[in-house]
Amino acid sequence: MASSPTPLSWPAKDPGDILDYQLDIEPALVGNVGDTISSVDIDIEPSQPGDLSLDNTAADGYKIVLWLSGGQANVTYNVTVLVVLASG
Repeated sequence: MASSPTPLSWPAKDPGDILDYQLDIEPALVGNVGDTISSVDIDIEPSQPGDLSLDNTAADGYKIVLWLSGGQANVTYNVTVLVVLASG
């Protein structure tokens, strides 16, 4: 069952930093005890050279960790996270 995207806001990042950001999806899995993350797909907009980039992604239990680098000062980036569960 797909749900509507929930906008979240992470703190500002300096373009020279590589930072990890966590997303806990456990509250969205109420009623699906034992379900696990099957895959994670990340989309970042805007996505031109020099913009924010995804260095790595990891899923651990119900938490997704994104390592982000680069980006332009004073630009807001939209990071869309699509999670597919083992249950489909």
